[in-house]
Amino acid sequence: ASHGLFGMAFARRHAGMCVTAVDFPSVLEVTRERVRAAGLDGQYDYLSGSAFQVELGQGYDVVLVTNLYHHFDIATCETLMRRFHAALAPGGRMLTLEAVPHEHPAPPPPPAAFAMMMLANTPAGDAYTLSQYSAMLTETGFHGVEKRDVPRSPQQLVVAVK
Repeated sequence: ASHGLFGMAFARRHAGMCVTAVDFPSVLEVTRERVRAAGLDGQYDYLSGSAFQVELGQGYDVVLVTNLYHHFDIATCETLMRRFHAALAPGGRMLTLEAVPHEHPAPPPPPAAFAMMMLANTPAGDAYTLSQYSAMLTETGFHGVEKRDVPRSPQQLVVAVK
């Protein structure tokens, strides 16, 4: 859920959509406040707790993962990906918003700086390339992996299908 802005953007665009926000209790307080102020509370459910432990349920059409995987090593990312895969309906999609550096050794400055920041400030985090995401997603049961640029953003969207 984080600050709630990404889920709210989906909810505004699709009036019949139900968003299930997952995050720690203190974070969900902020999300609830913003959702309420935006008049979207009728479209929201909340799951309080760690994405590693909370019962996610099943049958989701989309799982939106924003700025999460870069905090963890590959094995931990795959643990989360398996949980999200299990929560999706057949044919559902996982959308991952992250800074995805280029494959070549000298990525553009913003993704390179982000990767350096993750290496310096997390126990095992990194900015993963598309080939690394593809390998993790394939290992956890996803297919159809593609990267899409996000206008006016240094981040990209990695889309994968259950």
